[in-house]
Order: sequence, then C-alpha cells, then structure tokens
Amino acid sequence: MDACSACSSPDRSTNENIRNAENIGVTDADMKELENLLPCAQRTITDHELHLKKVRRQVLQHPCGAISTLSLMKKFDRDAATLLVEECLLLFTNDLFEVYSQLDPEGYIKYIPNTIDLVLISRLLHYEVDPSLYFQDIDIPEV
Repeated sequence: MDACSACSSPDRSTNENIRNAENIGVTDADMKELENLLPCAQRTITDHELHLKKVRRQVLQHPCGAISTLSLMKKFDRDAATLLVEECLLLFTNDLFEVYSQLDPEGYIKYIPNTIDLVLISRLLHYEVDPSLYFQDIDIPEV
C-alpha cells in the first residue's frame, strides 16, 4: 500500500508532468495536422471573394496613382477600393478632385510610403503585384 501511495503522490506526478511538458515540442507538422482536423480552418473562397480580389489586383496594377470615385462605377469596384483602404494600399480623401467641377470631389490615392517595409511588400505580393514595378509605374496626374 505504501508503494501505491508513493506513486500517486501529488509532488511526484507534478514533477513528472513538468518534465514531460518540457520534452514536448510542437513542430510545423503538428500544426498542419491540427489545422487539418479543424473544419473551419480551411474555408473555401467564394466566387464573390475571388472576383473582389481580381478587381483589387486590377486597381493596384493600374498605373494611375489617383482614382476618382466616378471611375468606380460598379459596386464591386467600390467594395474593392474600400477593402484596399482597409489594407492600407489606398488612401481615401474627400477633396481629391475638388478643383474639377465636373468630377465627384472624392477619390483614392495609391499609398506610397517613405520607407518600404515587409508588411507592404507582402500585401502587394498577395495581389500578385511586383513591389518594384508598383512604385515605378505609379503615375500621379498634375492637378
């Protein structure tokens, strides 16, 4: 009976659990296996999301650095521009085309940072836009 009580003592089992926890390492394969077990981890992309991504890529690949809201005629275009603002790739302004009476004053400007960081590069690569060409090809029209 003493042997059984010694094996199940709280101090001994706690020490063994700590040693076992220290020896367990989580690998990339373990994480992949966990992701495969979770049904919500791998969500299928809808046609709407694919189309929005395509429109966002077109906006980013277009050379013009200033975009009028009038040129975004379709709801997809406006939704895509709004998502690009949220992703910090476009900036929205109320008075971009204020000088021109025939245009809606609102518009978007492509984001051009002073320093290029990995976050911005990864956002551009997500849309298959070459970061070096993105900065060289932006055309800012004179007002």
